[in-house]
Amino acid sequence: MKLFNIKKVFFTFIALLITAASAFATQIPIQVKDCIFKTFPAANIRFDGLITLPDGTIYLPVIPAYTDKVEKLQITYTYPNKTAFSKKPEVIIFNTNYALLKLVKTKNGVLTVCQYPEIPISIKTGSLPQDILVPKGLVLPETLKGILGDVQIPLLKSANVVKPAEVVKKAPLPNKRLNTFDKEAINAKIKNKIYLVSNYDSQYLKVFSADVAEPLYSLKLSGVYKDMQSVLNDQFLLILTNNKKQIDVVDVKNEYIAKQIDLAAIPSEIIADNAQNKAYVASLKDKSIFVIDINGMQIKEKIKVLGEPENIAISDNGDEFVYHDRATSNVYVLKLDGTYENKWITTGENLSKIIAHKNHIYTISRTASELKSTEYDLNKEFPINESGQKKDMSFKEAFMSGFDVAIPKGDLKADPQKCFATDEKTFKTGEKPTDMLLYKDKIYILSAQENEINVFDINTQKMTKTIRLPISGFSKRITQLGSSNLAIITNVLERRYVIVDLDKMTALQTANINLPVNAITIIDKK
Repeated sequence: MKLFNIKKVFFTFIALLITAASAFATQIPIQVKDCIFKTFPAANIRFDGLITLPDGTIYLPVIPAYTDKVEKLQITYTYPNKTAFSKKPEVIIFNTNYALLKLVKTKNGVLTVCQYPEIPISIKTGSLPQDILVPKGLVLPETLKGILGDVQIPLLKSANVVKPAEVVKKAPLPNKRLNTFDKEAINAKIKNKIYLVSNYDSQYLKVFSADVAEPLYSLKLSGVYKDMQSVLNDQFLLILTNNKKQIDVVDVKNEYIAKQIDLAAIPSEIIADNAQNKAYVASLKDKSIFVIDINGMQIKEKIKVLGEPENIAISDNGDEFVYHDRATSNVYVLKLDGTYENKWITTGENLSKIIAHKNHIYTISRTASELKSTEYDLNKEFPINESGQKKDMSFKEAFMSGFDVAIPKGDLKADPQKCFATDEKTFKTGEKPTDMLLYKDKIYILSAQENEINVFDINTQKMTKTIRLPISGFSKRITQLGSSNLAIITNVLERRYVIVDLDKMTALQTANINLPVNAITIIDKK
């Protein structure tokens, strides 16, 4: 077999063999879904089958022991009797025998379901979805305990939330105003935000409101925090923890871990493509990328890659996956078209972040203190000779003359290696760039040494402005507040953050927070 064919076979993704219990998310019948959404258009059906109505009412789906086939779905039984679905009865049974049980509270505050002793046999012989995680403290009546199967019922004593009583006594956040701005307009964009903060040194994720300097509560994770992404309109958090071969799926509203996705490898980094309902999880040790179906909260596939993937990124159209190989310093584009070909684009030492946008890859290097802008074309190959120089220099002779790079040294090598970069430029940034943010047609590069932001125009490919931050310490993260024109700059040494107007390219104010911030995720209040 030719070397090319061997490489192609090796690059083909490896389909995961997973047990039936974990491979398939609970699927509520489409007719039942249609009935729910027709009556309650804003209802939410969680990946494990839990149904939440807009007012917070929760229904558990009960899968029948035997399903009747019907042409048209109808409700045949409710308790109380003849109660319309819109009135939210405690029990609903369809003519297929599929049923819904409403969660209710007793006078003593115990969370349970219908206590009616003559509840139909189709419910008593049914079962809850085996991957469902019911709300904390649920108590089922003796007549219905048979529907549980292997379902987990979290106990109140194992709750994930720790709430300090003194938080409510704290004064509003004292801000230091730096520039003239519409205070009410700014506060309107901030007040409904929640900050999820970690310092990589604890099992607890601190949860802050934007207008309070002390945490509202702490969320206990399964291990020390490593990385996180919010998905499904901030309803869930996908969290990686140190030395755990899993992803914790946190239900934001109910404040508990609703599911754990087993990976059989230790994950190192996660990024979400919410437009396509996918998340990509890198594993340095396993040299692979796991693709997660967000709707089902399950592994869709596993892709083997060259080297040890880090600083992962997704192109703006969602068709390409970009990563840096820690072992060789090579930057690759992985085509998400089923071929999963690794295309070598450029190199970079000690990279902090990668952005992929309109056939350009932007990287920042902490040691070189520079932004590299690399244009690429995956349909143009430029072979590399043994000295590490491109053999075909005709495409941009003047610019690329003297272009000298290391030959990629990934685990799998084609002969000869090919580069797909068509142009490359570097730009000086502030010392020690740690993060960057793409907003409209600008890239905002945060440099920690002097606490400044360099603004790069992607249209003109030029640095246009430097924003000085009124803070000392070591600024590490620049995080956009939703889709607004505001971003906050957090610091690993100072107990303050800076609010920046991205449109006006200026710092607006500083605000206090009770701990330095290594990692932060911003979501909407639920």
